[in-house]
Amino acid sequence: EMSPLYTPDSWKRLNDAVANTVATGEPYEFKLDMVHTDGRVINTFTRGEADLGTSGKVIGIHGTVQDITERKQAAEHISHLANMLKTIRSIDQLITREKDKARLIQKSCDLLLQRQNLEDVWILLFDTTGNITAGGSKSAGGETSAFLEELKTGRYPECLMQVLAPGKIFMAFPQPCTIHSGCMMSAARSEERRVGKECRSR
Repeated sequence: EMSPLYTPDSWKRLNDAVANTVATGEPYEFKLDMVHTDGRVINTFTRGEADLGTSGKVIGIHGTVQDITERKQAAEHISHLANMLKTIRSIDQLITREKDKARLIQKSCDLLLQRQNLEDVWILLFDTTGNITAGGSKSAGGETSAFLEELKTGRYPECLMQVLAPGKIFMAFPQPCTIHSGCMMSAARSEERRVGKECRSR
């Protein structure tokens, strides 16, 4: 009856731990993922201890489950910010050493892809009229340039047009992005990789 409350992997770990406690009396404690009634997966810290009868045999188990989702998210956020700060410092050092604009952009793309666990990185410089003056890219599968060459022709996807709109410097979409239809980068991703993923444009 409790299995729907846990992800399959966490349910197996809990069952194994309970079986071991019943057999040996040893307590358990670890992190498990539970499924909220609204479908969200929440992170929990679970403890369990054996209840012993007068004969010393295990007659039951009692324990606690603590929701640590916010604490885990806060820790991950702090770690992300610290990592980003290190990356920015490395790019700052690149700026002082590298005088060639194209090499500077490409090396910055390399750093961001390596240290931020990203699939693709694009850095584009525009003039005041919205024309690209320089750019670079890097993807996890190797350097990609076809999309950059497409942009240099002036054919911008809708998402980039919105970023370039006056007063807009950042957009975030918490659902699959319909405005990316027709974009060659969107077409390069399989449906399985795109559905349900958060889409961000800078």
